[in-house]
Amino acid sequence: MANKRYVVGLGEALWDVLPDGKKLGGAPANFAYHAGQFGLQTLAVSALGEDALADETIEALKEHDLNYLMPRVKYPTGTVQVTLSGDGIPAYEIKENVAWDNIPYTTEIAEVAKNARAVCFGSLAQRNVVSWATIRQFLDHTPSDGSYPVQGDREVYFQNCMAVILKMLGFYVEVERTTSNGRIDVTIQTPGFVYIMELKRDGTAEEAIQQIHDKHYADAFLADPRQLYIIGVAFSSDSRRLEEWNFVNKPPKLC
Repeated sequence: MANKRYVVGLGEALWDVLPDGKKLGGAPANFAYHAGQFGLQTLAVSALGEDALADETIEALKEHDLNYLMPRVKYPTGTVQVTLSGDGIPAYEIKENVAWDNIPYTTEIAEVAKNARAVCFGSLAQRNVVSWATIRQFLDHTPSDGSYPVQGDREVYFQNCMAVILKMLGFYVEVERTTSNGRIDVTIQTPGFVYIMELKRDGTAEEAIQQIHDKHYADAFLADPRQLYIIGVAFSSDSRRLEEWNFVNKPPKLC
């Protein structure tokens, strides 16, 4: 396992406990599964408890042919209790201090990090200091010496990676949306929100936001009743990581 070049989903592995039964979930594991459908060699990394629910997790992962590295820890396997109101609106209770809050940085996980091709992680798994530290160590140990060089236009590489991940998570995503003043790198639309995103390679998040302002990319959505967010994202060619991001939730006024 250590010598394989995995695309890794790192973070929460949990069960959604619904009124009609439970289903295995967790965004990083879902990412690893769907990325595997494109023919990539993927791996879900998390932690499980020493309980029957952990055994069920392993069986479900095997059933879906998903590679996994999930050490057992002395905390219960993660669950989310889902309840429905009389109107059918769901409410979620994410159980705390569970296994995926306490992912240890083991020798096996460190070896996976050294050969990782890409890693998907989120903010939820960083709510506890143990898993937060593991995620940071994993990122610190991923290749940054050009072992797996990015080919071609690197900004497009980052753009495509972000668009694929967002689509896998179920969002409606547009890449290179054309306006009268240029093209928006990434546009995300949901029933209640619109996100306009500009990416900068070896630049700053503020430069990205300023470009959205200067080119009036948000003008097409000024009459839209949905909440609009303008997001600037900066990547580094050297580390091949997201270096910083920032946002504003009101577009500039038309001149």
